[in-house]
Amino acid sequence: MRPQYLGILLLIAALGSVLLLDCGEAGVERGSGGASGEGGAGGAEPELASVEMYVFDWSALPLSLTPAAGGSLPPPEVPLEGVEVCQLDTDNCVTTDSEGLTEIFFPRDGTEIAFTIVHEGYGRWVFSNAIDERFPELFGSPLRFPLYTHAYLEAIAAQVDVSYPWEKGMVALGRWPPQRGVKFMPVGPTVDEVGAAFYFDDETLRYSLEADATGIIQAINDFPLSQGGFAEVTPGVHQFELSGEAGHCTHASWSWPGDAPNRFRIPVLEGYTTYGSMRCED
Repeated sequence: MRPQYLGILLLIAALGSVLLLDCGEAGVERGSGGASGEGGAGGAEPELASVEMYVFDWSALPLSLTPAAGGSLPPPEVPLEGVEVCQLDTDNCVTTDSEGLTEIFFPRDGTEIAFTIVHEGYGRWVFSNAIDERFPELFGSPLRFPLYTHAYLEAIAAQVDVSYPWEKGMVALGRWPPQRGVKFMPVGPTVDEVGAAFYFDDETLRYSLEADATGIIQAINDFPLSQGGFAEVTPGVHQFELSGEAGHCTHASWSWPGDAPNRFRIPVLEGYTTYGSMRCED
């Protein structure tokens, strides 16, 4: 085994389930702020799902995605205070405390929701999910979300030959559990609105436009662009399919269900990175 492979595998083992990115048709505008978990006026209150979150700066992660000095420990986490988490198209917003923690409530009725994570000086995330009996599926608590500074993401953007801040939207995708040889494909009426594909290259330990499928070192769903994805994606709702060595993907994870097996939908916003994933079987 190559030394750099051993190092990154040790890092993966130490990280465990950081970010846990694998566990609606929502619009594409952020909420405007307000208290979380408020029910509508009149009628019965909906059952709510409580979601605890921990948000931290992880810009100490080496740009080559190799282990930190020593080869066995993850880089340090810095909890971020004042990070805003907002459910799209609602006033359901919360902010993190001095320990990087917050709690938000979503209606537990199968609703397809999406939420943003925003903090000044950092790249912006979008996540989506269906709040049903699977949510939060096999997750720890709190859910962990790393943020990366604009300077860090500008360097990552150079790896896939795009500019930062993102033009249009960036899409970061993953199969859970990770698998070598998985291909990500846009499908449906918006395929012409999706830019260049890229994957994490386990030879260079960087993201690459030359790689044509996921590599063997793919337990990196918590890294800035996950296992791979697409740049310069037009804002809106897009559908993607996992093919190649994806196997049988049973259901959408951090995403909304698609219209066929191995497919899922995600919302893309201008200037944000949207994460999307599916749970699959070999």
